[in-house]
Amino acid sequence: MHFNARKGKTMEVNVDIILGVILIALFTEGIVSSFKRLLPETASPKTPVIIAMVVSVLLCVLTKLDLMTGFGYPLTIKYGIYIGAFFSGVLASLGASAIYNLYDGFMEYKDKLAVEKHIETTSAKK
Repeated sequence: MHFNARKGKTMEVNVDIILGVILIALFTEGIVSSFKRLLPETASPKTPVIIAMVVSVLLCVLTKLDLMTGFGYPLTIKYGIYIGAFFSGVLASLGASAIYNLYDGFMEYKDKLAVEKHIETTSAKK
C-alpha cells in the first residue's frame, strides 16, 4: 500500500509484516494463557507479563518481524532489523488488540495527511 507521507515522499506500508506481528501477539496470548494455568497461585502477578514479553520478543527477533519496517521506516543502523524486532516484540507482548490499535491509528494519520495534501494542492491551483 502506497501513500504520500510528506511532500514528494512515497512510503510503503507492508501489511504482511504488521499481520505477522499481530499473529505473534495472538500466539503469545495463547501461550501465556496456557502458562497461567500452570502457575501456582502464589506466583507474582508480573510473571505472565514477563512470559509474554520473553515469548513475543523471541518470536519477533527470530522471524525478523520489525514494525518500523512494516510502517515504512526501517532502522538504517547496523543490526537495525534486530533492534526493531526487539521493540516490535515488546509491543506484541501487549496483545493483538494493541498492535491493531497502533495500525488503526497509523492509518487514520495517513488519511489525515492525504486530506491535508489534497487541500494544499486544491488551494494552490486557485
